[in-house]
Amino acid sequence: MTQTSTFQHDSQDVPHSEKSSAPPSSHSLSSPPPTMAFLTSLPTILTSSIVFISFALSIHSHVKQNGPVPLARRLMRLSNVFYSIFSLVFCIAIVSSLWRHVGGNNTTISWFQVGDDTLRFAFHLSKLYEYLDIFFVLGSGSPVSIHFAFHHLTTPYLTYARTIRSPAYWQPFVILNTFHHSLMYAYFGGLSKFSRLLPYTGYLQLIVGILVEVASIFVHWDGPDAVWPNVFAASLFSCYAVLFAGDLREAGKAVGEKVE
Repeated sequence: MTQTSTFQHDSQDVPHSEKSSAPPSSHSLSSPPPTMAFLTSLPTILTSSIVFISFALSIHSHVKQNGPVPLARRLMRLSNVFYSIFSLVFCIAIVSSLWRHVGGNNTTISWFQVGDDTLRFAFHLSKLYEYLDIFFVLGSGSPVSIHFAFHHLTTPYLTYARTIRSPAYWQPFVILNTFHHSLMYAYFGGLSKFSRLLPYTGYLQLIVGILVEVASIFVHWDGPDAVWPNVFAASLFSCYAVLFAGDLREAGKAVGEKVE
């Protein structure tokens, strides 16, 4: 059974009972508006990667010759605070959407009336917004780790595969990812009390992501064309987990050296 799907827009002519009978993970992305189709196409993502790398190299070269960009650190902190709040609101919106589709109503989060298609599209765009992280870090004169660079370069391809092309069961990882980001970017914005939770929330999102993809491969197997988004996502999650573990080891070594 092929999982490949495209943007469908909620129709006001469809009764609510019929629209809510199918789980949000079964929605497809067909006939998107021209702008949306452009932003969710693979050529656009490839182009964004080229622009991202070119701009990052330009900033690195500028800082190497002229020193850090004066407003980079201040803008980075503001961006971190904004993205922390955005991630928390986004997490609640996804939980609310999922709750409505499984029959929940009259809850304190029911006012987040956002369609599944819109949520998936917004999550995809949020990964393009995260390019700013690299730009701000480079502009401030700080180094960019391999994990940091690889993660930000590849996540738009992950969201293309799993929230655009094949969105079945996209919610578990995204809920945990946005929750993790709400804590992580709050920490980057200056709220240090969440620092001890980050290794656990970071690992949890990746482990759940891998498990969901592996389960999806077995459940939906109908040849490579049916499950390639799941194989691709599981591979990326595994790479992120290895790199994340490496970052934690390096951080542990740095703490140990300071103590000594």
